[in-house]
Parts: sequence; C-alpha cells; structure tokens
Amino acid sequence: MAHCPKCRGDLAQTATICPNCGYDFPPAKEPTDDAAKGLLYCRAASVILILGYTLAALLALLVAVGALLAVCTGQWLNAAQLSAAAVLLAAQFVALGRIADRG
Repeated sequence: MAHCPKCRGDLAQTATICPNCGYDFPPAKEPTDDAAKGLLYCRAASVILILGYTLAALLALLVAVGALLAVCTGQWLNAAQLSAAAVLLAAQFVALGRIADRG
C-alpha cells in the first residue's frame, strides 16, 4: 500500500490522484535514450582502452626484445635507442589512458 506525500493517506499502488486530498502525482519518468547511449559509449571506450593497453604492452615487449638482441650482439647505441623508444612509448600510452579515463 502506498501513501500520499501530502496527506499521508492510504492509496492504491496505481493511483495517479489521491482520493483523500486530490494530490496529483507527477507522471513517472521514462528512461531516456541518452542513458543507454552513455552506457554504450562507456563500454566502447573501455574496449578501446583495453585494446590500446594490450597493443602498447605488445609493442613495448617487442622493443625490449629488440634492445636485448642489440645488447647481445654488442650494438650498444641501438640498444640505448630502443630502450628509450620503449620508455617513451609506454609513457605515451599511459598518458592517453589517463586522458581517456577522464572522458
């Protein structure tokens, strides 16, 4: 059983007007498409972020393997350049992730 917010009288769950005091209940709000669009956008952004982080990790791993091979073959300059590239790449993807999280 529901109660009228104005007179506290008892009324049916489906009542739109209070039979005791005549209070007219506002119509129920229907869900909007904006909420569904927002949820869809949030899910799409999450998928893009996950794919971006996965790609960043794979690229960083590839660069790290290249740097390791350069060290093993005695090419120190190439190893330093590849290591610097890996650090910059990781930093860029972290920054992009933080920007996307702010949305």
